[in-house]
Order: sequence, then structure tokens, then C-alpha cells
Amino acid sequence: MHVCYAAEPPPGGGTPGEGKGAGWGSFAPMMMFVFFLVALLYIFMIGPQKRKEQERRRMIDAVAKKDRILTHGGIWGEVVEAGEKDFLVRIDPRKDVQIRIVKDAVLRTEKKGESAEEAERKA
Repeated sequence: MHVCYAAEPPPGGGTPGEGKGAGWGSFAPMMMFVFFLVALLYIFMIGPQKRKEQERRRMIDAVAKKDRILTHGGIWGEVVEAGEKDFLVRIDPRKDVQIRIVKDAVLRTEKKGESAEEAERKA
């Protein structure tokens, strides 16, 4: 023989779901935690990356004629002409070999008269 018992109501009466921790009372701390995590993400990841990109953009904008540049491909050259979106770079002055590269391909620069060691220290 089976005996079935009715579920007992929660302490304090009412229906299940009502009571401590239900409703908007638990939603606000959860949202504050999410906003806190987003703020930490911005402070430690997005902000420094933006500053680094701005510094790189300033470096590329400051490149002038006769400056030496290093591309991401490992090619050293001297800037012959600076365009709006690209550079004309002389690779071999003896044979007058020149290539045109986009500005985003520049990894590092050396101002004329600056040694490679000085440029390395700045980078």
C-alpha cells in the first residue's frame, strides 16, 4: 500500500518562490558584480591596449623622409616619400631598390642620426 503525503508549505506560509532571496533583491548584487567585472576588464585589458595603439599611431605619424624603418616582415629601409596611407622605402641605395609599404606594416622607426641601440632602448 502506498501512502502519498501532500507537500508541506514553506515556513512562513506562502507559495514556493516567495521568501528570502527571491525577486529583485538578489538581482541588484548580481548586476553590480557584472558591472564590476566589466570595469576590471576595461582597466586591465582594453585601456592599456588603446594607449599602446595611440602611441604606435603617433610613432608612425612622426615618420619623415630619411628616417629608417623596420617592417613586420623584417625589412629595413629608408623612407623616400611619405604618403597618406603608405611609404616609399629605399631598401638598397646602391641599386636604388624601392618598395611601397602601407603604414600599418611599420614595426619600429629610427630617426636620421639615431643609432639602432638608441631606437631599441626607446622601444
